[in-house]
Amino acid sequence: MQTPTAQHSSAQSAAGAEHPMSGPARSAPGSADLASWPFTAVPLSPGIGAELRGIDFTQPVDDALFAAIHAAFLRYELLLFRGQEISPARQVELARRFGEVQVHVMNQYHADGYPELYRLSNVDEQGNPNGKHPDRGTMAWHTDGSWQRRTGLVTMLYAEIVPGGSGGTYFADMYGAYEALSSEWKA
Repeated sequence: MQTPTAQHSSAQSAAGAEHPMSGPARSAPGSADLASWPFTAVPLSPGIGAELRGIDFTQPVDDALFAAIHAAFLRYELLLFRGQEISPARQVELARRFGEVQVHVMNQYHADGYPELYRLSNVDEQGNPNGKHPDRGTMAWHTDGSWQRRTGLVTMLYAEIVPGGSGGTYFADMYGAYEALSSEWKA
């Protein structure tokens, strides 16, 4: 089976803080007044995710904008920024705003001179899909960095080539899954 043509870079930021959300109507400190955010947040589903519109990552991200992005992250857990051209340097810069950036141990996938970025691609040197996935370990359901004692707070994915249809990347709302458990299962 040939996988869709896809190439992405990711950076993972570590932070040891507890996640501040609970309950179905999640809220985070500083997120109560969504109307004051300098962008529009469009929910992607009832439980997780929002597309943030009106941000241009070719421009510097000042403290006020980052505070609003961070508040949106705490509220929605998954953020989508469509149509962005983000340089590797800007990806690393943004990841560092969330905390210390983890450098993946598989250094053959470091991207563009930035060890903080991890590139996975099924595109060969001539730009053609080769049907091979470079890291079979990511083909099964997983949590990035789960092999580490302290996992990352944020994983950022940047799609360089977006396949038509489904790319096969899915996200789970683990807070929602836990909240849906019976009290017997939670005990």
